[in-house]
Amino acid sequence: MSSAPSLSYDVVLFDYAHCTAEDRSDIKAVYQSAFDNDLQLQFDAALDSDFVDPLKYYVPAVGGGYAVARREASGTFLGRRTIVGTVGIRRLPELHSTCELKRMFLASELRGRGIGVKLLTLILTEARRLGYAFVVLDTKQRLRAANKLYEMAGFVDCENYNGNPRADRFMRLDLSTILTRPKI
Repeated sequence: MSSAPSLSYDVVLFDYAHCTAEDRSDIKAVYQSAFDNDLQLQFDAALDSDFVDPLKYYVPAVGGGYAVARREASGTFLGRRTIVGTVGIRRLPELHSTCELKRMFLASELRGRGIGVKLLTLILTEARRLGYAFVVLDTKQRLRAANKLYEMAGFVDCENYNGNPRADRFMRLDLSTILTRPKI
């Protein structure tokens, strides 16, 4: 009698320079789900240019970073890990020593399992490694779970730093308050 495959997850830094067509398709599906179900927004190339050309934003050479959560069904012969969560940081040249947290998305069926905490912890660690002093983000107040996660990480409300018409909450984290790895 064969048992159903068990699912395993990992959270890793992602090198967009080596992104495959399958990776890009997975990331697009994560974004699309978040846009349709959570954000209730339409894709706008002007506001979402980081998806159109991620190499301009999410690689260390330009002060960025990206992390993904991947799922693999063990007991299968596929061996492929599907991207089910994302988060990025991009340099904000107009704000000294500051990066912006972007695209913190996770498949809805996987929330509440600590995967979002791992994604955020990894990308904040990467922000420190890249030499940033501060991380800012914009979000929507109605995204309660995401806001709670940001608050638990130490983010506090700040001024509207980017004029994003989609957001109604703006937050900032002083990375000097995190002595080693972020504890969320």
